[in-house]
Amino acid sequence: MITKIPNFFVGVWKKNRVNNRNILLLWLPLAALILYGLVLLFFRSSGSFQGDEAIYSQIAREGLEKKSYLNLYWQNKLWFEKPPLVIWLTEISFSFFGISEFSAHIFPGIFGIMSAVSLYFFSLALFKNRLAAFLSGFIFLTIPIILWSMRSDMMDLPVGFFITVSMYSFWRAFNGKRKWWFAFGIFFGLAIMTKSVVGFLPLGLAGAWIIYEKRWDVFKDSFFGRA
Repeated sequence: MITKIPNFFVGVWKKNRVNNRNILLLWLPLAALILYGLVLLFFRSSGSFQGDEAIYSQIAREGLEKKSYLNLYWQNKLWFEKPPLVIWLTEISFSFFGISEFSAHIFPGIFGIMSAVSLYFFSLALFKNRLAAFLSGFIFLTIPIILWSMRSDMMDLPVGFFITVSMYSFWRAFNGKRKWWFAFGIFFGLAIMTKSVVGFLPLGLAGAWIIYEKRWDVFKDSFFGRA
C-alpha cells in the first residue's frame, strides 16, 4: 500500500504536466497576439480625424454635453443615419479619458485586438491546428486597412468583430454545443446595433449553411428558438 503512494503522485504529476502543456500551447499564441495588438494600439502614430469618424466623434461629444444618451445629435439636429452602439462606446471613452483623439480611438483598437483573438479561436475550432489559428490572427493584424481601422473611430471593426463571434457561436451550436445559440443571438443583435443592415450577414450565412447541410432539425432546437 505504502509503495503505491509515490506511484500515485507520479501519475498525478504526469497527468497535470500534460494538461499544463496543453494549456500553455493554447494560451501562449493567444498572449502573443494580444501583446502584438497592444503594441500596434499604443505605439502607432495617430492620424487626424477625417470623414465619418469626425462625425461620429462629434455626435458622441454632443451627446455628453446634452446628457442625451438615447437621442443622437449632430450639429444640434437629431441624427438617425446609423445605429447608436459605436457612438455610445465613444461616449463612454470620452467620459473616462476626456474628449480627445486618443480616447476616440481606444475602442477601435480594442476591437481590432479582440477580432484577432476571435479569429484565433474560430480557426482553432475549424482546423484543430494552433499554428493555423495563430497565423490567422497574426495575418489579420498585418493588413493595412485593419491597422488603419484600429486607429479610426469607425464602425467597420466593431461590426466585423460581432459578425465573426456570432459565426463562431453558430459553428459551435451547429456542431452540438446547443447553448451557443444564445451567444449567436446576442452577437447578431450587437452587429445590427453597430451597422444596421450589414449586421444581418450572420443570419444569411447561417441560414445558407443550414440549407446546404439540410439540417432542418436545427429549427426544432429549443435553444435556437430562444436565441
